Amino acid sequence: MERDDDLLELAVTRKDALAALSEGSRRRRALQEELDVSKTTCHRILRSFDERGLIRRTEAGYELTLFGRIVAEQTATFEERVARAARMRRLLELFDASDETVANGGGETVAFDVFADVEWTVAGDQSFSIDRGIERVEGVDVLRVLDWTPVPDLYHEKILRTLADNAARVESIYPKSEVKDRLERFPELHDELLERGARPRYWVYDDVPAWGMSIYDDALVELRAYDRQSGAYVLDATADDPDAVDWALDVFAEYRARSVALTEIDELPDWGDYSW
Repeated sequence: MERDDDLLELAVTRKDALAALSEGSRRRRALQEELDVSKTTCHRILRSFDERGLIRRTEAGYELTLFGRIVAEQTATFEERVARAARMRRLLELFDASDETVANGGGETVAFDVFADVEWTVAGDQSFSIDRGIERVEGVDVLRVLDWTPVPDLYHEKILRTLADNAARVESIYPKSEVKDRLERFPELHDELLERGARPRYWVYDDVPAWGMSIYDDALVELRAYDRQSGAYVLDATADDPDAVDWALDVFAEYRARSVALTEIDELPDWGDYSW
């Protein structure tokens, strides 16, 4: 069956009329006032709907047919999905530049579906601060991190101390250069993690994606977008939807399978707890 492009164009351009009629029957004058159009335009809309079998006339006015209701519902869904895609544009651009097989669940729109309705924070927003990052790791039992960017010393030190206080299990996937730098900058704090019962471990993988991700207690996932040239933070998205968390855990597991344990790299310290 061929696609009816004319119907598609009509439904999209007259979505407001379809939405109004979805709420119930309307007389022509009431619909005209609701849409804020001229009498001639309203007649044209109703005539085009009638020619396409979208409406019928009753004693109560014009109402959608079953076909019309389905078209109205699908048009509203289409509009919402386009709006959701627009909200995710910057993050999707990073996925597009990364390993798409991993980042998008085998080329499907998994990431789009599960992260379309999320809490966004954009660089420069007053709501964004280092304190929020600290709060997210306070009380966490399991933290999983996939990233590539350096973290400011003050922030990193607070994170390590908080994780030590929690005796948390932490596994992080970073490029070799970043792991080496972290261990050299904070050797005492890393040792303190082990001494205080935390169970941290690094995985080394140089071809990490252009975005970052943290998973808190396998219940909350945070995606981070960075400027590709400078590594500066641009925005992040957080979600606690189970599908979003499952997607993130699958992505993390895929990257971990490609990674090498710190203990297997001769030029790096033999450090971490790989027993769990």
